[in-house]
Amino acid sequence: MIKNKRIDNEASYWYSCNKDGLSLSQEKLFSTWIEETIEHKKAYDTIGKIEDICSSFDDEYLNNLEQEALSTAKRSRIFGNLKYYASAAVFILAVCIGIFKVNEYYSPSYINTLISETKPIKDLLLPDGSLLSLDAKSKINISFYVSERRVELLKGQVLFDIKRDEKRPFIITSGSTQIQVLGTSFEVKKSADFTRVRVSSGKVKVSYVYNENKAPRILSLLTKGDEITVNSLGKVVLISSVDVSNIALWKDNKIFFDNTSIKDAVNELSKYITKKIEVDDKIASLAITGKFFLDKPNKFFEAISSIHPLIISEEKNIISEEKNIISINKKK
Repeated sequence: MIKNKRIDNEASYWYSCNKDGLSLSQEKLFSTWIEETIEHKKAYDTIGKIEDICSSFDDEYLNNLEQEALSTAKRSRIFGNLKYYASAAVFILAVCIGIFKVNEYYSPSYINTLISETKPIKDLLLPDGSLLSLDAKSKINISFYVSERRVELLKGQVLFDIKRDEKRPFIITSGSTQIQVLGTSFEVKKSADFTRVRVSSGKVKVSYVYNENKAPRILSLLTKGDEITVNSLGKVVLISSVDVSNIALWKDNKIFFDNTSIKDAVNELSKYITKKIEVDDKIASLAITGKFFLDKPNKFFEAISSIHPLIISEEKNIISEEKNIISINKKK
C-alpha cells in the first residue's frame, strides 16, 4: 500500500512536470523512471486518463454530480443496490476536484542545487526565511513542498539556521541518515563513511533510514551542545558534547583542530586552498591542536613544524603549474 502511494505521488509529480515542460536533465530522469517498472507507466497513464475525463465536465455538471452523489449516499440504506453507484460517483467527484490539488501538493514549490568550491557560500536566504551556509567543497539539493522542506546533503558540510514552521518540518538526508527539525541551528557534515551532526540551538531528531517504505529508526534526540556521529550502516559511533563556539568555524574563516592527526588536518585544510599537499606516511599520525585562519595556511605549516621535527617544502607541479605541491616530511 505504501509503495503504491509512493508510485502515485511520483506519477503525479512527473505528469505536472510534463505539462510545464521538462528540462533536458528532467527528460532523462523521467525516461528512466517511467521505463523502470510497468507500475510506473500504469500510474502515469491513469493520471492522464482521469484528467481527460475531468476536463470534459463543466462546473454545473460537477455540482450536479456532487449533489447526486450525496443524495444517493443518503438513500443507500434503503436502496442497497445503489451503494456501488454512490461510491463511484463520490470517487469520480473526489478525483476530478482533487487531481489538480495533487500536482500542487506533490510538486516542489522551490528547488535549487548549491555547489561550493574553495570558498564557502554564506548566509543564503531561502524562501521560508531559513538560512544556509555551505562549507567549501560541499553540494546540496533543496526541494520545498506544501507539507515539508527537504535538503539532500551530497557531500561536505552545511550550517542550518531553520525558520520554525510547525506545519512544514525541515528534513535533511545525508546518505541513510535523516535529520528532522522544526526550527533550530545546527551543522551537518557528510563524508564517505559517516555523518556528523552538531547542534548550536534548539532540538534535532537524528534517524536512520533502513527502508524507504518504513518509518526511519530514531537514533537520538539532540539539544544545544550535543554532537553525534553515525556511520553509513546507521551505527552511532560517537555521542558527545561540543563547544558551540567551535561549530562551523569555517563560516568565520577559521578552522579548529583538537588533537587531530596531521593527515586528517591536512585533508580538511586542503578544501580551502588550491595547492596540493602531500604528507609522508611516517608522520601522518602526529597530532596537532589549535585554531587557524583559513586565509593564512602558512601559519598552520609553521605551527606543525615548530611542534614536530618536520620539513615543509614547496615545488612546482609539473602536471599543473597553477597547483604547486607542498610536501610535509620528517626531518632526517
